[in-house]
Amino acid sequence: MDKDLKEVARATDVIDASVLQTYLEANGIPVIQIEKGFAGKVYMGDTGLTDIRLLVSEKHYEEALRLLAEDHSQLVEDQWKE
Repeated sequence: MDKDLKEVARATDVIDASVLQTYLEANGIPVIQIEKGFAGKVYMGDTGLTDIRLLVSEKHYEEALRLLAEDHSQLVEDQWKE
């Protein structure tokens, strides 16, 4: 792994990892996903038996952490009011 990369988050499924990656990339932060474990589907849904690490370059690390720490709950509430 590139020594310039730092982990900013972990997810247990592909959907959560993709949402986080899309949010960071929409804010100008390139993200690399590294998956370990089984991410397949079983009959009744996602197994959750995976560990997806989200990595960013060291120069984007602090900004990525700041973005991920923001509270977006009001945005969701506003969407339900419309």
